[in-house]
Amino acid sequence: MEEITRGLLDSSRPFLWVIPANEKANEEKKEEDERLSCMEELEKVGKIVQWCSQLEVLTHPSLGCFVTHYQGTNAKLIEDVWRTGIRVRADEDGLVESSEIRRCIEEVMDGGEKSKELRENAEKWKVLAREAMEENGSSIKNLKALFDEVGAGC
Repeated sequence: MEEITRGLLDSSRPFLWVIPANEKANEEKKEEDERLSCMEELEKVGKIVQWCSQLEVLTHPSLGCFVTHYQGTNAKLIEDVWRTGIRVRADEDGLVESSEIRRCIEEVMDGGEKSKELRENAEKWKVLAREAMEENGSSIKNLKALFDEVGAGC
């Protein structure tokens, strides 16, 4: 969490960070909060909440980038196949350092060629997903075919 904290602060970009409520004893929560040594500084730049609607955040027009803990397969698809995001790289000890978090945020948000490509691809996939969900879209057709097949087997 300290590396994420430093990466966010070093990027100097506004953010929303969801840190779920700790359900452990109050003392354990206090120790966890103390690990985030820059809490006041963080709250000047961004907003920290215990919960939010991920769907509302992802569809909000002011969203510039989204950082998450995807599984390896999903991360590969996002970076190499759909080309809508980038993957942080851990050091030799498996730690993702703050400088790497900042690098990734900047690469997505700086308005350069890579940033533009990622945004264009995200928009393309958004349009394709909406088309697939329309009345005669491929997702609806495939779902109806599945229901018909399952229904025929009963």
